Amino acid sequence: MAIPGYVDLQVNGHIGVDFSSNKLNYDDFCRAAEALFEAETVVFLPTVITSTYELYRRNCALIQDAVERNGWQKQIPGIHLEGPFISAEPGAVGCHNPDWVAEPDLGLIDELGSIIKMITVAAEVPGITDFIKGAVERGLIVSLGHQNAGTEDLQRAEAAGA
Repeated sequence: MAIPGYVDLQVNGHIGVDFSSNKLNYDDFCRAAEALFEAETVVFLPTVITSTYELYRRNCALIQDAVERNGWQKQIPGIHLEGPFISAEPGAVGCHNPDWVAEPDLGLIDELGSIIKMITVAAEVPGITDFIKGAVERGLIVSLGHQNAGTEDLQRAEAAGA
């Protein structure tokens, strides 16, 4: 199979534009997306890292609006949430704010809607197996990361659909 450019499932931002910033605006998002297209990225998922629910609502709606207004549905088929259902433990949490790590909540996915296509979660988080099953039923790709999972945690997550 030949793909005429790059495909990136996790783009946190580009050319100084942070897709998780509370200062993200329509023009900056479009400028970043256009720069990615010019750099031969043909498909990408804008990624919003562990944030407050208010920021998720704001930035995901802004990104969805930009995608729809510009007809970019093929180039930007959805958003990747990296968190908030990850480990809050030092090391695993990485640059994510541990204060914003949350318990698994399918309500967030339902609220944000079909623009969410991928989510990164930690396999050892209590309740994550049911969350993974529900996310997969909703058509999401579930990735594992920012975790301190053991073998059994990983096996349970995989069996649930991650």
